[in-house]
Amino acid sequence: MAENVKSAGKRCAAVLLLLLLVAAGIRISIALCDTPTLVTKTLSDDSFYYFQLARNAASGRGITFDGVEPANGFHPLWFVLLLPVYALFGNGIAEPLHAALALEGLLDVGAGLLIYLLVKKLTDNRSAAISGAAVYLLNPSVILHSVNGLETGLNLFCFVLYFWFYLRMLDEDKFSARNILLLGLLSGILMLARTDNVIVVAVVYFHLFAFKLMPGSSAIRAANPPLPSSSFPFRLSPFAFRLLLFLASGVLCALVLSPWVIWNLLTFGSVTQSSGGAYSVITRGNLRAAGVTNFEIFLTSLSNTVRLFVWTIPSDVFGWGKIVGVLAGLAMGITLADEDRTKRAWAAARLACVPLFAFIALALTHSLVRGTLKSWYFMPAAAVGAIFFGILCSPFDFSSVFADRRGRLAGCFLAVLVLSGYALNGWTAWNKGMYPWQSEQVLAAQWIRENTPEDAWIGSFNSGIIGYLSERKVVNLDGLANNSVVPYLKERRLWDYIRERKIEYLIDSDYSILKDYRDFYGAGWRPGAHLLKVAVIDDPRVSWAGANVGVYRVIP
Repeated sequence: MAENVKSAGKRCAAVLLLLLLVAAGIRISIALCDTPTLVTKTLSDDSFYYFQLARNAASGRGITFDGVEPANGFHPLWFVLLLPVYALFGNGIAEPLHAALALEGLLDVGAGLLIYLLVKKLTDNRSAAISGAAVYLLNPSVILHSVNGLETGLNLFCFVLYFWFYLRMLDEDKFSARNILLLGLLSGILMLARTDNVIVVAVVYFHLFAFKLMPGSSAIRAANPPLPSSSFPFRLSPFAFRLLLFLASGVLCALVLSPWVIWNLLTFGSVTQSSGGAYSVITRGNLRAAGVTNFEIFLTSLSNTVRLFVWTIPSDVFGWGKIVGVLAGLAMGITLADEDRTKRAWAAARLACVPLFAFIALALTHSLVRGTLKSWYFMPAAAVGAIFFGILCSPFDFSSVFADRRGRLAGCFLAVLVLSGYALNGWTAWNKGMYPWQSEQVLAAQWIRENTPEDAWIGSFNSGIIGYLSERKVVNLDGLANNSVVPYLKERRLWDYIRERKIEYLIDSDYSILKDYRDFYGAGWRPGAHLLKVAVIDDPRVSWAGANVGVYRVIP
């Protein structure tokens, strides 16, 4: 019996290692693709804000996109990780980009390993844990977003690490001073990975306080070492002691965040990033200018939220192949489930509801409050779904399932079903590309290099790719990577800003220049009087909002 268990453990370890190597190989292969391919397949324009900011900072030009104005429109932890990459490769264009994507992809593979460790801990079923890790690591949507150049791969790693630690703490019922303080440290790191994770941390701390630290809770009953009278001037009740630890955990979290917060306050007089405020100014401003009421904006946000949970997350984040696989796995598990394993699975599922509710709160904040539906915001759903998938697979023993021919056939059919769905999703997504229209941005950067002097000043709203690849001074005009323009956007005096910065060219989609930002230039602004079109950048295969990229000379 012991030999069988040992042999099964070795087989699981081999399968896990193979899975991790395949997942890492896929991600690194994508990371090493040429830049034009990556720009249309995985890299969003926003990712190049990170690359340009890191390149300038590593070169001693400060945390600026254009080399002049400081910017904070980024999440700090990924930016910090990019600094040594750009310090190593200097002012290179492709090399640091490939290295950064490889690093991001490997961090995401680490998230898959943590999913395995978490499910194994909660269910004591290695095969189920491998299943959970597999549906995460081989998910095409996760793969493509894990090498998107943004903070996504790092955020997924930190998100899973956070709940790997917290759910283990819940499962073991160990609420020691060390664990609660470590939770504060990890909370700060998670918020540095993406500052909107403050919602996730708030849900966890509410759960910890309300269900584990209140008088009468299991944590209070289980582990409250009395304080010796010599160590404190007065004795603390168990609840007061835990409350003190809870507050200390929050203080430690704040200390981790403090360098970022202090830098923002000293540099910009605010703790918030320009990117969030600028996006709200632009989107809400355009809607109100079009006569859309606040109630209509809310209804639109509500409709988008329903579509997000009913369609977008199941189809784009999970993939229908995984959904079908889950249903097939449940049908298989109902007939083969072990009663003791089922009880443990239900207990594990209850614990996994904490990250589920945290993600739901985060998603509702983005969709209902902020009205933003960027696809990478919702990728933690894939991690939560993988954890639940592994837990749902845990009630039945895979070794007994594969013991006879029918079990092996059923298992192989289930695996082929999921992998076929993933392969179809992945092939379709790769051929289509996440951002096919961005090929025109690459052509625009090439036009700038060939047709403008090295000291030319360029203005652009979607300026990430153009700023990074053109090797010119490109001023970001939508505020995502330029704090100085945000007050002008709020006051609708953008043309004043363009003249004050002595911008010579506007280069962007005609939709952005002539429609989306038209109401922000200022009273009396007219394209014919202020802009002279000198070139059209056209990739006939694609377009953004039906418009080409236009090159305009600014008329002072």
